[in-house]
Amino acid sequence: MAGSYPDVPSHRIPYDRDGSLGFVLDSAASTVLYVHNPNSAELIGMNTEGSGSGLGFSRTYSWHVGVIFPRLLDVGGIYKSQVRDSTFQWSPNTTNGVDGTWNTISVTNYSQTEVNARNGIIPFSLTNVKAVRSRHGTGSGITNRQLDLHVYGVPSAGEDNNLLAIWHPTLDQRLGAADFDWGDDPQGHTETALFRVKNISPSLTANTIAVSRETLSSPEFLTAHQLSTDNTTYVDTISIGNLAPGAISSVLYIRKSYAVNQQLSLAWARIIADATGGWA
Repeated sequence: MAGSYPDVPSHRIPYDRDGSLGFVLDSAASTVLYVHNPNSAELIGMNTEGSGSGLGFSRTYSWHVGVIFPRLLDVGGIYKSQVRDSTFQWSPNTTNGVDGTWNTISVTNYSQTEVNARNGIIPFSLTNVKAVRSRHGTGSGITNRQLDLHVYGVPSAGEDNNLLAIWHPTLDQRLGAADFDWGDDPQGHTETALFRVKNISPSLTANTIAVSRETLSSPEFLTAHQLSTDNTTYVDTISIGNLAPGAISSVLYIRKSYAVNQQLSLAWARIIADATGGWA
């Protein structure tokens, strides 16, 4: 348990920035109406959390909204909000959100709140998932719908190529999904955690790696976190040079320092390791 909330079932997929493609589908005609490009505002909105966030649509017929991932995933959990239909589907092989095989599972729908985004994560055990889509209502009157869709998982076996992973500080394994969950912390609290970065690629070097932190919805939470290479100087972004295939960085540090008047709420942030110099 992380404070008052259960541990997350796996890592939350950053599909708003990993090259994933979003789509909206007319369910009756099986026609793709909209395509949302990687790193678009629509995908950012859908991967946020809390009331008033999400991806909004105004439609007078049944429709699906979904995400096609750049690699196969093993999915450990799903959260989705604000829908009239519990139908949820996943595909191991679609290329456009319509073709391929689609498997249907039933999920619980939740109202759009920060608490539900945490307590409403439904555990699954799905392997080799290429895309997911969620049906939203049938008939007329489907207007101004706001959707949050959170996918928890990890790349499937053999799908880790050309990725940087946040790694355990002493063990040769990926950092646990809940290891950086601070739990219930008071105002005026300071805490430091350790981690490393591993180049998962079996053949390419990650060049000029920058490690930073990011949030989609909690800027006041983000400012309370900084990074360091030496546990002395803390900044927003650190540089760790290049990592050869399979190489692991030295130990890095993230420090949380809450002000005595820190806003108290549920909040989310993530650590980003980016090969800004490319892969070669």
